[in-house]
Amino acid sequence: MLRFWPVRATTDHDDDTLLQDDGPASPLPERPGPPPSGELGAVLEALPRGCALLVMSHGLHADARYLLDGDVTGAGRSPRQDIMLDDATVSRDHAEFVRRGEGFAVRDLYSLNGTYVGGERVTEAVLRPGDVVRIGKFRLVYHPAPGRGPGRHLAVPADGHELAVR
Repeated sequence: MLRFWPVRATTDHDDDTLLQDDGPASPLPERPGPPPSGELGAVLEALPRGCALLVMSHGLHADARYLLDGDVTGAGRSPRQDIMLDDATVSRDHAEFVRRGEGFAVRDLYSLNGTYVGGERVTEAVLRPGDVVRIGKFRLVYHPAPGRGPGRHLAVPADGHELAVR
């Protein structure tokens, strides 16, 4: 049986490879990529039902992995968060990943810089395989256990006026 533990990431503030927090547009990919293969594919195949991995997609901690296995997993700059993202662009209590059936949603916790899914600022969004979640300068790619999770993406924009289903 495989056992996973959350990994805490920190950044050096002079790391030029990380994104500047200038809104949803950026040169780094925001759209889902191809399904994972190799070692990551094998790790995902071994995930228990109802779990998922977030994988850091760039920067000093590219490929850092965070296990989503509880009902709520917090993310932010505070050391008490399950996923600690140490950078000034991240609020202490920035966002949380919440179990929704056999998948997960990300919920912004009224952070200053917002939480983005696929380049759109959201207050809450149900995640699809390969979705890129941006929290401050960090990009995390969502990988549920294979064959699980919702097939549609429900995004609630930060202004709360529109509901978009992709």
